[in-house]
Amino acid sequence: MAIREELSPARRELAEGLRELHVLMDPPLAPLRTLAQLLHREHSGIQRYLSGARVPSKNFVEAFYKLAETGQQGQTSQISMKPLPHYRRLRAAAEADRTRGEQHWQLQIRGLQSDLDHAAYVAENLRQEVKVLRADKAGLQQELEKARQRAATLPDPHARGDRQVLLRDVAVAQQIARRAQELHDGGKDGAALELLREAAGVLTPLESAATLALLREREQPQLAESLIHIYGRNQSEQKVIRAALTLHDHDLHDVAGALLRSALR
Repeated sequence: MAIREELSPARRELAEGLRELHVLMDPPLAPLRTLAQLLHREHSGIQRYLSGARVPSKNFVEAFYKLAETGQQGQTSQISMKPLPHYRRLRAAAEADRTRGEQHWQLQIRGLQSDLDHAAYVAENLRQEVKVLRADKAGLQQELEKARQRAATLPDPHARGDRQVLLRDVAVAQQIARRAQELHDGGKDGAALELLREAAGVLTPLESAATLALLREREQPQLAESLIHIYGRNQSEQKVIRAALTLHDHDLHDVAGALLRSALR
């Protein structure tokens, strides 16, 4: 029944003091089971007191001291025995240390509980956001599928193999995106908006999609948003559908959805 190694100094001193008193007791009284009967305690409880696992009450320390005092008086060789107040002070210090330890762990537990509550709150918000995003995604997919079905009956103004036409469309988009960015970066937002408004009236669906893609690539979300609203609201349904499908085919799903939604308003 060794003293626990992880004990604080105050609790270790109390355990050592109780063990000193135990040594002074009469041999017939020394067995823990006998002490348990005399002190009206559980045998295992006294073991925990002597090992420092638990801090005994003030009454237990005083009763334990009296048994040791009786044993010490009956010994022929007088062994030095500290006065009762000494052991009372040891117990009080150990009790104060135990209380501080409990308060520390209670604060830790409350902090962890608060973190858990916050995490649960964040998780619930994220679950709600995921539901909204899934609903938006489902709606967008339905819009695109309807757009594909309507576009299947429309004539294709550009042959897929006409490389010169494709290069021309991209070149026009590059010029518009570059000029709009220059005006925006120069603080001429009105001029940039007017440029997009004029361009939207003459751009083909492929040119419009390419311009939007380039504005996104150049990290110009405001210009891209302006072109989405201008083109979506002012162009025919056929042109908007073709531009949206081109964007969707190039994995720009969010831009395609925004363009379709703009046309529906």
